[in-house]
Amino acid sequence: MLTISQQQPDIKKIQGEIAAGVGLSLEGDDLLQRGDRLRSRLMQKDSRVLVILDDVWKKVDLKRVGIPSGSDRNYWCKVKAGNSADDPSLPDIAKAVAKECKGLPLAIVTVAGALKGSDEAKDAFLHCSLFEEDSNICTKELLRYGMGLGIFSELENLECARNRVSNLLETLKNCFLLSQVSDKDYVKMHDVVRDMAIHIASEGKHIFLVSHNVNSKEFPRKDSYEQYSHMSIVANKFDERPRPISCPRLKLLMLKFRFKEGFKLQDDFFDGMSELTVISLSGYDEESILPFPSSIQRLSNLSTFWLSNLRLDDVSIIGKLVTLEILSIRDSYLEELPVEIGNLTNLIILEYYWYEGYRKPMRISPGVLSRLVRLEELHMVGVEDCSYSTLRELESLSRLTALTFDECSEDVIYSNLGLSSKLTRYALKVGEVYMDFSIMKTYDKIIALKVSCPNLEELCIKWSYSITALCSHQLPTAYFSKLVTLEVSWCGKLRNLTSPSVVRSLLNLQRLRIIGCQSMEEVITKEEQQGDEIMCNDPLFPRLEKLKLENLPKLGHFILTKQALEFPFLREVEIHKCPEMKTFVQQGSASTKSLKKVNNEDKVKVDDLNEWIHQRFISSKEEDGSKSEASHEDGTVKLLRKKMEANLKIQ
Repeated sequence: MLTISQQQPDIKKIQGEIAAGVGLSLEGDDLLQRGDRLRSRLMQKDSRVLVILDDVWKKVDLKRVGIPSGSDRNYWCKVKAGNSADDPSLPDIAKAVAKECKGLPLAIVTVAGALKGSDEAKDAFLHCSLFEEDSNICTKELLRYGMGLGIFSELENLECARNRVSNLLETLKNCFLLSQVSDKDYVKMHDVVRDMAIHIASEGKHIFLVSHNVNSKEFPRKDSYEQYSHMSIVANKFDERPRPISCPRLKLLMLKFRFKEGFKLQDDFFDGMSELTVISLSGYDEESILPFPSSIQRLSNLSTFWLSNLRLDDVSIIGKLVTLEILSIRDSYLEELPVEIGNLTNLIILEYYWYEGYRKPMRISPGVLSRLVRLEELHMVGVEDCSYSTLRELESLSRLTALTFDECSEDVIYSNLGLSSKLTRYALKVGEVYMDFSIMKTYDKIIALKVSCPNLEELCIKWSYSITALCSHQLPTAYFSKLVTLEVSWCGKLRNLTSPSVVRSLLNLQRLRIIGCQSMEEVITKEEQQGDEIMCNDPLFPRLEKLKLENLPKLGHFILTKQALEFPFLREVEIHKCPEMKTFVQQGSASTKSLKKVNNEDKVKVDDLNEWIHQRFISSKEEDGSKSEASHEDGTVKLLRKKMEANLKIQ
């Protein structure tokens, strides 16, 4: 098993990862007791366990961790790292590399080449070092910090700043200073690169203080804090409240409290930080209660306020931060967005994300939103039912470009809202679909109104037992003209997705997923009263790249037509738990020249999906038949055995 030590070894974390690898559960916080239990498990007879400690920066007390060593009876442990490599040629290679880099460490040369002549790229690179070692770095967080620090002040709007950050991060990734993780909204910095970034940031115009010692129980002590422009501090516990400090040059402060109990900073804590423009306060597992110190209201230059993983009681004091442009509350519970927030007339971004359902949704005080006239983005997830009157407040927000509300009442559907003409990204969830399976027919009503959605890029319909088709009438060509992703799942009455006339409006569809629709018999059905031939006058799904069909017990085929169909860009297909699917195109054929993967198998290469599905169906039936025969034979053998035993007893 592999576990990571890091610069400041977290013994408890290492113990837990090793224990999990050998099926051991460690309880309690006493490191010595945990280590003894782990050692006993690793020293069990016939135990063969290889433990690799990666990223070791300093001596690790193996006995304290619970890893047996040479002093333990009947146990042998070999430790190998760094210069202990067996290959004698490696030191010479290392010298050659150093000589090629003109005597400088490779990291310095790489960093210098990547950041030469780009102050913005250098700023982005250095700010990534403020995040914890080996952590995923949220690109949205970087954007908000950069805006708060005025790095993108010359750009016209938020969208331009977002594009700039995206380009900067791509530059850093192309130079291998950052790496992309599975989530597109996050990046990661290797610890060696991060250490170099911290070293660079310890000198020059902007000096960073990065203190992430999880074993420390006090605020980092320095003779003077006056030179620091950025601070990032992570604490497991403070034995005493941090005293106020003088930081006249401090622009950005990141505090992360990794303890559950409530914690309060001294009321005058921020008084020596008058130049602060960015504050990030994070807690532990949404349980850290953080009352705001009164001195926070005197931060007259604050532009970005980021709150995450906290339980917040009263945030009305934030309403006095009239220079605030970005207020982000994430994974933090708040009962009410108070009326005082309406005083923040310079806000550009207001966002609240709370996904846990065990507490009441947040209430929005009336009259708050209409006063935020400079708002460009508003995201509210985990709020109380949003009515038509609430959304009417948004009509005064002429700069709004992005909008998210996850709970809207049904009257929103019939409203004729005069929202900003600049609105390009929006998501309104109507109805409580997860708690009441007799959902109102909101989707049908939207379609019946024939309200065009020419800019809609993603449509997801889940758990709706009312709809029987994507739509029951022919739509204007532009209705779904920009739709890229369509997902339909767990719609019990859906017998087919739609007709060819509707499909012809999906010219840009790239991803189609249909999951758990128990009644679905075919995806594309015949056009009513117009026969089969009409459906092939124009290409169907000309840009489709990915198709997933899963848990559709009645699905017999994708489409019924005598024509030969082409899917020129289809690269990936997944078909799972569709036992009745005998062919892809019933009576016709399907050409898939670009197909690379079928059911995540790279080696599968077929030009005609009909052939692959047909072979799969036959193989499945033969396998079922073999199982049935085997079962029958087993039953016959058992019956003969019983008869023989009976005969023997009689004799």
